[in-house]
Amino acid sequence: CSPSHFKCHSGRCVLASKRCDGHTDCDDDSDEEHCGCRERGLFECPSDKSCIKNSMICDGFPDCSLLEDEKNCSVCNDNELECNNHECVHRTLWCDGRKHCSDGSDEWNCVSLSSSVLLVSKTAVEYQVCADEWNLELSTIACKQLGLGAPLLTEEVEDVYSSGRRRWLHVRPDWSLRNNTALQGLLEKRGHSCHSRKKIALQCTRGECGRRPAARLVKRILGGRTSRPGRWPWQCSLQSEESGHICGCVLIGRRWALTVAHCFEGRESADVWKVVLGINNLDHPSTHTQTRSVKSVTVHSRYNRAVVDYDISIIELDDDVEISSHVRP
Repeated sequence: CSPSHFKCHSGRCVLASKRCDGHTDCDDDSDEEHCGCRERGLFECPSDKSCIKNSMICDGFPDCSLLEDEKNCSVCNDNELECNNHECVHRTLWCDGRKHCSDGSDEWNCVSLSSSVLLVSKTAVEYQVCADEWNLELSTIACKQLGLGAPLLTEEVEDVYSSGRRRWLHVRPDWSLRNNTALQGLLEKRGHSCHSRKKIALQCTRGECGRRPAARLVKRILGGRTSRPGRWPWQCSLQSEESGHICGCVLIGRRWALTVAHCFEGRESADVWKVVLGINNLDHPSTHTQTRSVKSVTVHSRYNRAVVDYDISIIELDDDVEISSHVRP
C-alpha cells in the first residue's frame, strides 16, 4: 500500500484517513482495531479513559467524570473573573444586570437569601439591600429571580451590626423604567450608608409541583393500567397543525414545557406548533383541555443528531396555563 493508505490484515488497501474513523472499511474490520482516542482524533479523559470530541474541551460543559476537559482553560487577570465558558470579564461588570459573558454566566447566582435576609452581589461582593425606597414589586422580582413563587412576607429588619456604607445596596431612582432587568441591575452602591439602617428580608412561596389533586389511589396492577383523567396533570401533547400529535411533553411552569430536541428536526419554527394539556386520550375530547400556541423553542446547544445526545429542549408557551386539578406542573 502507498504511504497514504492503510493495509488491512486481508491485504486490501484503504485510505489512511479511514483508519479509526468509526466506520469499517476493511472487509475484516482491521481498520477499526486498537483504536484509542488519539487514533480517532479525539481527546481522552484521564480519569475514565472515555473519548470526547476536541470541540468539547473548554466549552463550559463538563464531559469527563473528573472535569478534566474544563480545567486550565483560561488565565484571567487579577481584576477579572472567569465565565462559565472560560471567557474573562472585568469584576466591576460582574452582576451589573447586563450580560458580558457570551453565555450570560456573569449574571448567574447574583441574588440569594441567608436566613431570609436578601443578599445581592455586585462586583463579586455580596451586599445587603437597604429598605429605603423598597416596595412589593421589587420583592416579586427578587422571588421570581430566585425561582420561587410570589412574595409571602417582606420585612424591614434593623441591622444592629452595620459597620459602614460598603455593606449596602440602594434602589435606583429609575428602577421602574428598566424593563426586564434583573434585580442586581435595579440596585446601586452609593456614597452614604442606609438611612433607615434596615435591611430587606423575604419569604417567598414555593410553587407546588407534582401534585395530583384529581387522582385517586388505586391498587397497583402488574404490567400497568389505563391512565385516568387528572392522574398526570403535567403531561402534555406537542402537536403541529399538519400532523397532529408529534411528541409528548411535560409542563414545568405556567408558561414552560420540557420535551426532546429531536422533535424539532426540520421544524424549528415555533409558529407550526401548539401544546395541548388536560387530556389523557387524544381520541376523546375533554372539558379540561387547554391549548396554547408555542412562542419559542430552545433546543440544547449541544444536541447531537448523530448520537442523539443532549436530546432536550424547552418550550415557551404564548400564555400562562390556568392551573387546575387536570393541568398543573
